[in-house]
Amino acid sequence: MNATFANAVLPLSPVRPHRRFHVGGHALRPEAVAAFNRVLERLGTAPLDEDQIASFSRAVSPRQDATAVPAWILTHMRDAAAIRLMLGDPGWDLLERAADPAHVVSDYLRDHADLIPDRLPVLGRLDDAIVVEAAWSGIGTEVIDYLDYRRLRRLEAAMRGCDERAFRFGRTDWEEARQAEAALVRHLREVGTRSYLPATGGPGRFRIN
Repeated sequence: MNATFANAVLPLSPVRPHRRFHVGGHALRPEAVAAFNRVLERLGTAPLDEDQIASFSRAVSPRQDATAVPAWILTHMRDAAAIRLMLGDPGWDLLERAADPAHVVSDYLRDHADLIPDRLPVLGRLDDAIVVEAAWSGIGTEVIDYLDYRRLRRLEAAMRGCDERAFRFGRTDWEEARQAEAALVRHLREVGTRSYLPATGGPGRFRIN
């Protein structure tokens, strides 16, 4: 789990005399927190209470007058967009172990009755970002592979003069293209360190006067 998230919510004492219930002015409802924790449970993450979520929101965005969405949330929302692209791409053969957490994330992002209203300024996507973070250990590698698949599919389609959307290129094709690309990189590195001239002088050596 991301160190910022873990450090913010895990070490908190079970006894907190000054409990917090608000995220950016939005009051967290106990029933919404319970539903949120059922999502986290499906992703194998420990439950959070209102105080932990509110405290974490302040760690992510410490200034009360902030107007910009925190970088932590933006990063996770980019990851969320990649997850949804991956699920909707018929060319990508999603690994079975990554399918369930990916669908959990996608379903939560579509849920308009989630923990924090998306329209809330600055912190409206905090709960979405937490769900992505909770799922990342199970799907992170798959998402990174999928993004590389899109890169190589785009290159292969361009080399053939094809429309990427109509180009038939599956996971096996990507694996073969990735291996070929890695072999080419190794070859170029070897060529770059290899001298084509003899190490010592002798007949045939060029001499400049």
